[in-house]
Amino acid sequence: MSGRPMCNSRSRLRAVQTLAMAIAFLAICFTTTALRAQVLYGSITGTVTDKTGAVIPNVTVSIAEQGTGAVRSVQANGVG
Repeated sequence: MSGRPMCNSRSRLRAVQTLAMAIAFLAICFTTTALRAQVLYGSITGTVTDKTGAVIPNVTVSIAEQGTGAVRSVQANGVG
């Protein structure tokens, strides 16, 4: 004998199943962590100015989402 314990097919199958379960568990943990990192809302901030750098108050600013064509418009305040 070589000194190694005999490993029957049942214990080998059990080891493979345990490894598969551990890999599946880790995959689920990492997937749910990545999903929680996504956000639904964003924001855009800034000041509306002309070429000289002067603030343009009360101007309407529009943004469009190119994939869907959705447009959102807001009016800047009195300080651009």
